[in-house]
Amino acid sequence: MRPVVLARAVIVAGAVAALSACSAGGPPSYLVAPTAELTSEPVAHADPQPAVTETPTPMETDDALAAPAASSSPEPSETVDPSVDHSPFTRVVGTVLTNSSTMTGEVDVWIPGYGEVSADMSTLLPGAHVTDSAIASTGSDDQRLVAVAVEEIRGTGLETPHEVVHLFTYSMAAHTWFDVPLVGDAFTGDDLQLANVIGSDTSVIAIGLTRADDPDDAGTQLLRVDSASGAVLSQTEVWGVSVFDAAVVVDTSPGCPVLSGLDVAEGTLLWTVKGADYPGTYDDCSSMGVTQLDGQAAPVEVSVQRLDDPLYFDAVSGAALSPALRDAEHYDGAQHLAFVDLNRASWLNDREDEGYAVIDATTGERLWSLDNETAGALDFRFEGLWDGELYASTVNGNVLVDVRTGDTSATWSEIPRGTVAGWLLWPDGTLERAEGD
Repeated sequence: MRPVVLARAVIVAGAVAALSACSAGGPPSYLVAPTAELTSEPVAHADPQPAVTETPTPMETDDALAAPAASSSPEPSETVDPSVDHSPFTRVVGTVLTNSSTMTGEVDVWIPGYGEVSADMSTLLPGAHVTDSAIASTGSDDQRLVAVAVEEIRGTGLETPHEVVHLFTYSMAAHTWFDVPLVGDAFTGDDLQLANVIGSDTSVIAIGLTRADDPDDAGTQLLRVDSASGAVLSQTEVWGVSVFDAAVVVDTSPGCPVLSGLDVAEGTLLWTVKGADYPGTYDDCSSMGVTQLDGQAAPVEVSVQRLDDPLYFDAVSGAALSPALRDAEHYDGAQHLAFVDLNRASWLNDREDEGYAVIDATTGERLWSLDNETAGALDFRFEGLWDGELYASTVNGNVLVDVRTGDTSATWSEIPRGTVAGWLLWPDGTLERAEGD
């Protein structure tokens, strides 16, 4: 097998998404209830499509696409190709840290407890003219990997070409890819382009589709699809989609931006920030941007033109977090903690604090700190923060600090890369089943 080759996430993957501003009004209020529906106005909607009745078709694949048989009782550890810089790819292992990725040629990913799986559109759609394709992972027990492709169907004579969208799921039980028929008119048309494919912790995925011949002010059709049946659960028009490690952010307004965290599985909005709630001197709407802090399952950061400090939301639950995260340099997704270099924060924000600290992301409480004098004497270097423990190098060697108790030990040699579906990933490619799983 070739090493994993996963390209950049579509639309936005860990980079700031600039969103334009325009006039609107309304009282200041940037949070909505977690149960708010994506289908709330002013977004246009389509009725859910009936469940598919066709049986997914197994693909005829060669040995290069077949994975080893899954063990009924996975070994406590396994090793991914150590020559490749692997990272948690939500529920599988790849070379990007996002919820969605475009495909370039053959794509290999590693499913913990199963093995390596390849996707190659030249095999899944032999002889087809594929214009766009992407891959995503789901929380399905069997079908952990999905691939979506747009095929151009060329006409004959005076017939114009049109596009058809295909969905494939990989079954670990059958060790092969299945072609899942998609239900609905949205998946066939002229000039269809694939904007993104987004996974979730269930079998539900989101497929973003645009039309090349639409006017500039047209949005993206975001369709929530049951990847097991191909049935459309909901269809919504949005004007921006940002895809991160464990978070999806949509702009649901064609004018003054309205940013919301999207729960793909449930179709609900976890939080909402409205540009119209922050009018300025010369217009009635603030421009906004969205990015994500460094670290697995790190919080979403929403910068608002007329706010001094960004707003922060938990990537998974959508809960509002402490503004103290503005100074965070690394996030511990296992314990919801953040490391802060107070020296850099003081220089940038004209504050008096100096040294280093670890804070609680929810409350902003400082759990551990180290002053500059001590840090200088130890030649302290921050190396990582994982599961409530700070990894540092000093003149005394490598030091591991429990940030809640202050207890230290000099025992670490590697820092975990993160967790993948209950497995711990180490830098050398080793996957270990996490305690309790």
